[in-house]
Amino acid sequence: MNILRINMHHDDLKMMWVCNKCRSRFVFHSDVDEHRKKTEHLTIEKYDLKSGKLVDSLGAIYGTSMR
Repeated sequence: MNILRINMHHDDLKMMWVCNKCRSRFVFHSDVDEHRKKTEHLTIEKYDLKSGKLVDSLGAIYGTSMR
């Protein structure tokens, strides 16, 4: 039997990322990376799903904070 291993990012399903350019929303870090590569949209905001508060703009993901 083959076992599928899924490696989730520690922020998956805890945070929501929103593309500032097209307003697409993501709950998986890997989807953010894929969107960024396909579209070259670099401004991604990161929100805490529980509180709804903005956590960061780019910073934690790409090393370049917008603040």
